[in-house]
Amino acid sequence: MLYSRNSQYAFRALAFLAEREGDGVFSTAEIARSEKVGVPSLAKGMKVLARARLVEAGRGRRGGYRLVRDPQRIFLWDVVCQFDDPFAFSSCGIGLGFCDSSNPCALHPNWRKARAAIERFLKGVSIADLARQRRSAAAARIRRRKGRRRISRKGSFTAGTS
Repeated sequence: MLYSRNSQYAFRALAFLAEREGDGVFSTAEIARSEKVGVPSLAKGMKVLARARLVEAGRGRRGGYRLVRDPQRIFLWDVVCQFDDPFAFSSCGIGLGFCDSSNPCALHPNWRKARAAIERFLKGVSIADLARQRRSAAAARIRRRKGRRRISRKGSFTAGTS
């Protein structure tokens, strides 16, 4: 993958919070349970997000996390830059160390285009976009499940309705 597991967990945690914006604060354990990730890994990531002022952390028994900024204004790039080296996208595509237009490697022209496309993508997709896409995907899964054929109690097949 192009970015670390920490970035992936952060995307999911931020989308979780965006989907529930205005519903209060959520503990690391609640987010981890919903997103099916480990609490220790997510806890470390949430601290990074809090230091970056993407989430606000409340302490104590009723503590938890909530978004600080509008999810429309938090982009995947903002998250990746907290966990991964954004310059990794600018390194040589075949690992020669340094290459540029005046000293290109064999992949340089194609890799430059790919890097630019990846960066544009990460800078163009907001956490709100991700949350919307997750809701749409979840709704589609539910519709597919309802539409599947089911076995009745007597063992005959019936088409799913409702």
